[in-house]
Formats: sequence, C-alpha cells, structure tokens
Amino acid sequence: MHNWLSPVQQISALVLYLLHSMKVSSRTYTLSVERHDDRYVAYFPALPGCHTCGKTYEAAVRNAEEALALYLETLAVHGDRFPDDQSINEPVSLGVTVRTAVIS
Repeated sequence: MHNWLSPVQQISALVLYLLHSMKVSSRTYTLSVERHDDRYVAYFPALPGCHTCGKTYEAAVRNAEEALALYLETLAVHGDRFPDDQSINEPVSLGVTVRTAVIS
C-alpha cells in the first residue's frame, strides 16, 4: 500500500481534521475571590487546584480566566470529563473558549 501524502501533507490533513471536529461547549463555574494581605486570591471551588492570584481584584479575575482555560484544556487533553459546579451563587462571567476533539 502506497502513501501518496508527504509527511507535511499528512500533518496538515490531521490538523484540518482536528480543527473541523472540535466541539465547543458552554459551562459556568463559580469564581471566588478573597483578599489576602497584599493580594487577591481567586479560585474555582468545583475545580481542585485551579487557583491564582493578583495584586488587584481585576488582575486576579484576569488571571483566573487564563487558569480556567488551561485547567479545562488539560482535562480535555487527558480525556477527563469537565466537573459540574454545584454552588452557582454569584458567578463571575469569563469568556473562555476551550476546543476539544470530538471522537466519533
């Protein structure tokens, strides 16, 4: 059996396939922000280990957006499911897009 695609073409085809088969889903997670001495600590109670901080409240929230995206992308890469948030009281809305491959 002959492979008519060069390695570069094979990689390009794989990338196009993965981009085409990405799935975007919407989730809401509660973000808690607490003042600690000279900084603000931000964390997501439903996501163990997903926390960050910032010198200001705004910086902590911005950093939390990045932390959330990286956390969810890591779960997706490892094939782990996204946890549900059980305590949605006063969520802060963050615009995070996480693309995951859809396995057919």
